[in-house]
Amino acid sequence: MLAKVIRVPYNGRLTTMKIAAVDPFCLRLPGSPGRASDLFAVRVRTSSGSAGWGESTAAPLLCLAAVCDPEAGLRGLLTGEPLESPDDVRRLHEKLTRQGPGFPAALGAVDIALWDLLGRLLGQPVYRLLDGPQAAAHPRAAAPPGPSALDIASEGG
Repeated sequence: MLAKVIRVPYNGRLTTMKIAAVDPFCLRLPGSPGRASDLFAVRVRTSSGSAGWGESTAAPLLCLAAVCDPEAGLRGLLTGEPLESPDDVRRLHEKLTRQGPGFPAALGAVDIALWDLLGRLLGQPVYRLLDGPQAAAHPRAAAPPGPSALDIASEGG
C-alpha cells in the first residue's frame, strides 16, 4: 500500500495538501428522442488547484442537496480536511457515512472524486491505490442473488 505524504510549496513553505472546495454540478445530457439523462458531477479541489471528479446518475437534485446542505452537507464536512494517502480517503468515507446526509449516490460520487484526486496527486492509477493490481481483477460492485442477465438470456427469458 502506498503511504506517500504529499507536501507542496505554499507561500514559500511546505504544507500538507488539504481539500479547498467541493463543487457540485447537475447536468442534463441529451438522450434518445423525447428523453434526457440527468447527471450529477462533483469536483473536489485542493488549494493548489488539483482536482478530482466523480459522478452519479441517481437523483442528481438530491445529490446536489446532499452536498450543499448548510447544516450537514458533504461540502462542509470535507472542506479543510487533509488528503495525503489512501487512509485519508477511507477516513473521510467513514466520516461522511457517519455524519453526512445519508444519501448513498452523493457519497459515491464524492468518493470517486476523492480517489480520482488522490490518484492524480500521487501520479498513480486508482486501482493501485485501492489494493494493487489484484483490485482490478476483483470488482467491488455487489449483484443481487439469482440468475445473471446472461443466464436469463440463454434460457430465452
